[in-house]
Amino acid sequence: MEQQTPKFRLRLNFFDSIVLLLALLAGAFLLWRAVAPHQAENVAIPQTQQVRYTIRLTRALPILEELVQPGQSITDSARNNALGTVVEVQCEPGTYFTLSEREHAWINAPVPDRINVNMTVEASATGDDSQLLINGSYALRVGDKIYVRGPGYIGSGDVIAIER
Repeated sequence: MEQQTPKFRLRLNFFDSIVLLLALLAGAFLLWRAVAPHQAENVAIPQTQQVRYTIRLTRALPILEELVQPGQSITDSARNNALGTVVEVQCEPGTYFTLSEREHAWINAPVPDRINVNMTVEASATGDDSQLLINGSYALRVGDKIYVRGPGYIGSGDVIAIER
């Protein structure tokens, strides 16, 4: 007896033909995207500008008044990015924002034996109105928390002003 092997026959129903057609269309689209010439996009090179921004270090030890001096380079202590050069330093008595139960309002209450240090820093930056990139890598906006390190000190505070 001879063995009879049936011939290969492809039987496609309607659903199979739709799936096969969609797969062929997707393959053709991907092939077209890989082979088609790409248009050169006009990428604007951001302009570098000098900016000044102010950092307020809150509730710092009084010795910080002597340690922070104009001309010092500071870096971000969390990511080790250069932040610029200190150009001006102002110290004031330490305060913090708290709710007064007596006045039923938010007030700046004094903190004994602490100071607030306002550091004005100058750096080169790129960016637009929404944010600045200090030295091309550190995003900076007013209200951001910032961690700074200088020669002999480390501190944290908020960015309170940016001047372009």
